[in-house]
Amino acid sequence: ISICSMGVPVTMYVIDSWMWLHTGAGNANFIYFQCLGYNAFLGIVLGQFCSASVQRMKAFKLMSELEVPRLDETSNQKE
Repeated sequence: ISICSMGVPVTMYVIDSWMWLHTGAGNANFIYFQCLGYNAFLGIVLGQFCSASVQRMKAFKLMSELEVPRLDETSNQKE
């Protein structure tokens, strides 16, 4: 959801910067809050990515501890 929502602050930033710089009708606070919203969404995406990476590493470690012997290893042990 955060990745899809990042388009809103970016679009609003472009519109507000045009209004503020070219027409003189905008307000600099609007640009500040759009950047703040963009950074908040970026922080959420980064947090979700880090959380997913840690969960993946945990699952990989758990599965590597429960490693099942392979067929060629079991045949060598019986001989």
